[in-house]
Amino acid sequence: MARKDFLSATKPLARSRALLLVASVALAVLVACSVAAVAALEPAKAAFPGKNGAIAFTSARDGQPEVFRMRANGSDQRRLSDTAGVANGDPQWSADGQKIVFTNHPAFKEIDGEIYVMDSDGSDEVNLTDDTAWDREPAWFPSGDRIAYVSDRTTDGSGTEVDVYALQLGSSGDTQPVRITNTPSDQEHDPVVSPDGKQIAFVLPDPFHGGGDIYVMRSEPQSPTNLPKRLTFFGTREVFAPAGTPNWSPDGKQIAFGGDGDIYVMNADGTDQTRITSNPAEDGYPAFSPNGKYIAFSSDRGNADGSSEHDIWKMKSDGSNPTQLTDDPRHDAWTNWQPRP
Repeated sequence: MARKDFLSATKPLARSRALLLVASVALAVLVACSVAAVAALEPAKAAFPGKNGAIAFTSARDGQPEVFRMRANGSDQRRLSDTAGVANGDPQWSADGQKIVFTNHPAFKEIDGEIYVMDSDGSDEVNLTDDTAWDREPAWFPSGDRIAYVSDRTTDGSGTEVDVYALQLGSSGDTQPVRITNTPSDQEHDPVVSPDGKQIAFVLPDPFHGGGDIYVMRSEPQSPTNLPKRLTFFGTREVFAPAGTPNWSPDGKQIAFGGDGDIYVMNADGTDQTRITSNPAEDGYPAFSPNGKYIAFSSDRGNADGSSEHDIWKMKSDGSNPTQLTDDPRHDAWTNWQPRP
């Protein structure tokens, strides 16, 4: 997985973001270094509506990135994925809360990745892609039988052109994916499907400055009548402070995202962009709760020693009452909230 956002040139982890954009190099190194390894595995997905269930997240606390889950109050933290020699991350719950889709990246391979799905307790892992392409960052459609993800399959694993694809899940696993975006020489990332399944938000680099910005389009193949619409303009700044990791609110009316090392919320059409965190810490990777009242996020604000390791926090959706959920010397990040009936 490649580029994530937390990022501001005035904050320590901003330099990491620049490195993460060079994903192929980063991933090979990341699996060997626990903090950096988790940083290569990036998600930020939709919050499907429902009652608030468990929180899935990625952590390197056991030496390599793996998928974990915990209760919404931070208790009962346990590991779900368990595959030797790989980095696992990008977890997202299905709309019914029964499945988790995630990225599986073999250790010490510069460009390779597969999309896996497992039951909510970590059992029954199944490879959905199983090809030579660099497949990563999966996101469920609300129907539960289709996923969006990014892949370089048109360039045969070179990583030079990355687009968003949609994959219909059949009885035998995967069918042929449908290409959604078609942007030669660009590398989309952070795809996330709206709760009604009609739109996809994702991140594209600014063509002149390189920083990332959030775009949205209908969840259909790109065409002259379905072109990506740019919602943010962080990437045009001279200071490297991209926007990224978009996350839809459960009613589909808002998108939370990371930018300048803080958390923002905007309307789904890009208007009324509001910063809801503002402090010297590095905050990023927001995830709305299924009831829309809270946002889970990753931050290094709790580190008394000044280290850059991140933990999982949650706050009210207006940015108030931040509460720390994990406290581990290794990197915890990239949350997604389980919807319950």
